[in-house]
Amino acid sequence: MTITRILGRAALAAVFTWGFLQPAVAAALSERAESVREAWLEVLAAPDSPLRMEGELDILERPDGSLRMVMDSLVLRDPSRGEGVADIAVLELGTLTVVLHPVAERRWQTEWEIPGEMRLRDGHGNALGVLEIDERALSGLWAQDLGTMLTADLRLGGLALTFDADAIGADRGSVGKTGDSEGTPGRIQADRLQLDLQLAESEPGVVSGPLAVTVDRMLLEDSAGELMAGLGGLRIGAEYRDVDLVAISAIADLAADPDRLAEQDPEALLAEALAALGGFETTLELVDLSAGEPGDPAWFSVGAARLESAFAPSAEGARQRDLRIGMQGRDWHFADGDGAHRMDAFTVDLRLDRITPDALFRMGLLSLMADELPAEDLIGLTEEGVGSIVLGASLNGIGGRVGPEGPDAAVYGLELLEFGLSLLELDTRAPGLALSYRQRGLSDLSTGLLPIPREFIPRELVLDLSASGLPAGAIVDHGGAELDLEPGDVFRAMLENRTRLDVNAIVIDLPITGLRLSGNAHVEEGDAGAPDSLHGRSELEIRNLDTLIEYALAFSASEAVRQQILAVATVLKLAAEERSGPEGEVIHYLRVEASSRGELLVNGTDIGPLLIGGGQ
Repeated sequence: MTITRILGRAALAAVFTWGFLQPAVAAALSERAESVREAWLEVLAAPDSPLRMEGELDILERPDGSLRMVMDSLVLRDPSRGEGVADIAVLELGTLTVVLHPVAERRWQTEWEIPGEMRLRDGHGNALGVLEIDERALSGLWAQDLGTMLTADLRLGGLALTFDADAIGADRGSVGKTGDSEGTPGRIQADRLQLDLQLAESEPGVVSGPLAVTVDRMLLEDSAGELMAGLGGLRIGAEYRDVDLVAISAIADLAADPDRLAEQDPEALLAEALAALGGFETTLELVDLSAGEPGDPAWFSVGAARLESAFAPSAEGARQRDLRIGMQGRDWHFADGDGAHRMDAFTVDLRLDRITPDALFRMGLLSLMADELPAEDLIGLTEEGVGSIVLGASLNGIGGRVGPEGPDAAVYGLELLEFGLSLLELDTRAPGLALSYRQRGLSDLSTGLLPIPREFIPRELVLDLSASGLPAGAIVDHGGAELDLEPGDVFRAMLENRTRLDVNAIVIDLPITGLRLSGNAHVEEGDAGAPDSLHGRSELEIRNLDTLIEYALAFSASEAVRQQILAVATVLKLAAEERSGPEGEVIHYLRVEASSRGELLVNGTDIGPLLIGGGQ
């Protein structure tokens, strides 16, 4: 469905849904009134329109220039179901009435009177239920020339959809056969439903503005009046920026004509479509969603959940777009006979910057036309396709059990888990990279899902790496996709790009021992005409090294492995500086410095002779 239909016919459908039963007889119509009538008939007859009119549409012109429009026997249905396919459910709106006041050329302020009762039936005409609405108000500005509502203000209060228990139960195979109403939906209630659309034109046909839909306190009851599920609130929002409705309508008409569409340049058409779409941001948020209660055979509750997205032109260029998708949640709980699970909070965020859709389109087109893409074409298009990719996730307070409650249940828990991956400046010859992982507070799993001795359960794990100026361009130049190049080529490219690699932190904290590592590798300029060189520095702390060695020897698989462990341990002890930790534990500290000139120092001592057998 196109943006035009979303902002046009779908918006009109939302307005039509709440019309009022007041038939009127139309006299001979003026040209202006006839054009309004034809516009509404086109909306109602559109294949993707959720509205169908089974009667007539009449317009009465008033002395003050306003129009009174009456649509007879209107129904709301699922537009995705094709002709001849029975509807699952249809809402009978009856005869709807709207008054249109002219405010400018082909612009109309609309006022609606909403009926307090509507009937729900299945595709065969059988009654399913009744929708009742206590408080009702609806108005909006219709742009006839654009085929859309520019503003809409809908306020409904005290909504209740009551189902026919016999019809619903018979369809589910319960009520009407056994008389048992448990689990059969009986009524849906909502305190308030509000829709607010505010679009403004920056130039003719180009609109920007927000759309907001709000639902407060929704309840689902069974046929006996018992609560089945509840929702505290639902918020749906969108922010449109520079959407060209005229251009989108023209592209939609073109897409509906296969012959004309085949004559178009695909890349040019894609560029036009992207320019017409402008940009948008969307949000979907719900709070206090629940079904059942603790102690029931099955229940769940969601404190809050939020989904966000954005797609907009990049600041760097008109051809490029930025995409963002994010999700957050808090206080999630679920339990049934097979276990119980919880998550206190989580976030997930994905961002793609400087996407070039036409480059991605060319890549897809070439892949369809050729069995195998030439390496140079694939690499070139990949470099153009996207500038940066950033992914992040965070989970807090995960825990629960697997299996029925009792002493044999497998329990698990994790205080914190964070992950991040960034691929930066991919559209340059010297991209960057960042990778992070953090885990803290893993519960005792000795009797859980993975039987692990308590002393090997990590209290904290940290991995934090970053790099900039990576020699991607040089690698492509020398070896292409086959990576057929010499190490010296990579080294020279690193010097040229001023490549930097950072180990910001590597931490392994176990109850019996621990390790902490940090450092970097970078390019340093040579002095007095000397060539540039690659330098590296790192710091390593090992807590309770002797205990670590004992466990490593105990779990070694062969004598050869034992000898290797002892050799490494001997070198570490000779080179490391012993320190005392905050709790009196022994810490072996090493500071390592190395360079491409052959330097290798540990705590200021040259250990080259130790590593190569006494200099032999």
